[in-house]
Amino acid sequence: GLVQNFPLDSIGEFKFETQRFRADTGRANGGTIKVVTKSGTNDFKGSAFEYFRDKKMNSITNTEKLNNRPKGDYRKNQFGGSLGGPIVKDKTHFFLSVERVQQDTTQSVSTRGLFPDKDGVFDVPFRETMGVAKINHQLNPNNYLSVRYGYDKNEQPYGANATTPPEGWGISTNKFHSANVNLNSALSGGRLNEFVYQYSYFKNFISANSNLPFEQFPNGVSVGQSVNTPQTTEQHKHQFRNDFSWTMGKHDLRVGASFIYEPTLDITFSTGQVNQYTRLSDSRTAPISTISRNGSIGSGPGGSVGRIPNNQYAFYFQDGWRMNDKLTLDLGVRYDLVTGFAFDQSKNIIFAELQAAAKAGVFARSGFPCPCIGFEDFGKEPAEDKNNIAPRVGFTYDAKADGSVVVRGGIGRYYDFAYTNANILFAVIGAQSSFGQVYLHQNSTGIRNADGSLYQIGQPLPPNQLVGATTPLPSHAATPLVKQPYTDQANLGFSKALGKDYAFEVDAVYAHAQDLGTRVAANVRINGGARRLSTFLPQSGGANFRIDIMEGESYYKGINLAFKKRSGGNLSFTAWYSLSSSKSNASLRATDEFGEFNSLDAFDPFNEAQMAPTRTDARHRVTINGTWNAPGGFRLSPVFRYKSKTPYNVVAGTDLNRDGANFDLPPGVTTLNSARGADFKQFDLRLARHINLKKDMRIEVIAEGFNLTNAINPTNFVGSRASAAFGTANRFAGDFQAGEQRMFQLGLRFEF
Repeated sequence: GLVQNFPLDSIGEFKFETQRFRADTGRANGGTIKVVTKSGTNDFKGSAFEYFRDKKMNSITNTEKLNNRPKGDYRKNQFGGSLGGPIVKDKTHFFLSVERVQQDTTQSVSTRGLFPDKDGVFDVPFRETMGVAKINHQLNPNNYLSVRYGYDKNEQPYGANATTPPEGWGISTNKFHSANVNLNSALSGGRLNEFVYQYSYFKNFISANSNLPFEQFPNGVSVGQSVNTPQTTEQHKHQFRNDFSWTMGKHDLRVGASFIYEPTLDITFSTGQVNQYTRLSDSRTAPISTISRNGSIGSGPGGSVGRIPNNQYAFYFQDGWRMNDKLTLDLGVRYDLVTGFAFDQSKNIIFAELQAAAKAGVFARSGFPCPCIGFEDFGKEPAEDKNNIAPRVGFTYDAKADGSVVVRGGIGRYYDFAYTNANILFAVIGAQSSFGQVYLHQNSTGIRNADGSLYQIGQPLPPNQLVGATTPLPSHAATPLVKQPYTDQANLGFSKALGKDYAFEVDAVYAHAQDLGTRVAANVRINGGARRLSTFLPQSGGANFRIDIMEGESYYKGINLAFKKRSGGNLSFTAWYSLSSSKSNASLRATDEFGEFNSLDAFDPFNEAQMAPTRTDARHRVTINGTWNAPGGFRLSPVFRYKSKTPYNVVAGTDLNRDGANFDLPPGVTTLNSARGADFKQFDLRLARHINLKKDMRIEVIAEGFNLTNAINPTNFVGSRASAAFGTANRFAGDFQAGEQRMFQLGLRFEF
């Protein structure tokens, strides 16, 4: 999900960890970023800065060229400052920082000839305001207190892209508040205790830009109200954490506990209240395969509100054992528990009927409707996932006891907090509101009128295929045994110093993620006829619903090479290369995340063809960065990034197996994400010079260039063989949230 941003001048340091084997870090099975904000000192210190971009300093985008549009407007002002100093010298200090971003750019839109009147160039403004206030107080020689408040509010278009006009966008507004209290205590015998309390508030609202009917075409063009608007998310969270550390001989010991009380995790997803149409080809008169609409029946609320309060508990023990001058072991174990996910689904009609069917033995049959992979836990009583023990072992071997030759490695298990969109969000909504699907008509070869002619928008709607339902049918039902996703990771690395300033490093990494959330559309049609469970689920058997189960897997393996010149003299640099592979049978993104999951075979949703390269599977990645302190006081900092082609999914675009879904592999294609798009490359450069004004005062003049080679970096390739645009890209550098075309930025900083 979204995280709070902090002003640039409030960041004191940050640490990015990707391969960690200590047990004090949890709730993430990938990398983590630790950020430390600045504090005041006995001296008054402050800063002010401005970064500026303008249309005159950037190139025309590739999308603007393709659409025969002039270079769009562009202006960005990013400004702010900080101030810190003493309240009581040597005892109490303060620090303040604020920042504002005002960006006004445009997005060129083409509907590929389908709706010329909707094409054009449209504004995509962005506004963000951030602030930090911090007080540090030395209570006594052994106790240090820090209190921090953070604020962030931003607003920008939602869903803006090059093939959807603004009627299909929204406006996304995010607001964050956070408060942090940290008490560090030095106890006798070198023992340390750190207590942290943190409160965080987050609210997101995404409004709809129109109430027009939604139409989706295979070439990526869509018009009408966005299918994801309107929606609201609100979260209130309290965290209490305590860490206690001490030394016992050669052992650095650490034990800790964390409790997160999240009384509010509310989602309102009132989308789809206009008719939604899916076209089979790129024509405004093309056959329509699906018509659907959401709404309410009866006196229930007019929106789908889901409330998922939860508690999160964690306990860990860590031992850093210095066996000798050369070998250090990190031995740890962690336990994580989340309660609140075993929620009441009894009012979700789909879940209730699945439970009844399971108890009647329907999903244990040797014949139809089985094999029933994914239904194994239905019929059981809801229960929390409690067996989340995570052992971790790491080592560092300094072969010469001088840091010149080091071997390091480890193995461990890491539990994550299940992303609710993948696991239970829509099932919660289905259980707690009277909002859901009220109309559905599907025909994967084209919906027809009573006289046999193809249905067209504006004609009377065909009969509703949702028969017998007395309440709106939810779109999802979750397994009663929700699991927390986890990853088993291992790595082995080697580093060698090459002379005084140079070093070479190599690391091999392996990760196997399990219990990832998946959303199987299990109730498919059988050979174009009735749905699979229509005779077993009296009210919901005709619905095209999904079951949310935690059975997905992903695999990552890679080798990283790095050559570094350490800081010293006038030049430092790092050259890094990665060769890797990542596959998953869960989301095509390989994450425990909503979106981009459909099963090729509902009877075997984790078959061999489902295990496919992920969206981020760039086999080759290169990053080269450095800093040169040039004559005249100038500092030159280049960064070059490259990644090889990433996959996109190729489908036939027609319902080859007649299961009611246009999600079949064309002949000759054996897995999902079988095609690859384009390489990504970008070269950035920063030139800066400090000018001293007088004692403790200076300015820094900055010029930055991004994507200096003006690489177009195509993405979002059309993967439907039913589209004439198959294999072409819909997104390029300079499009909304797609990176920069060639662009320059000027900056000025004042420090005292």
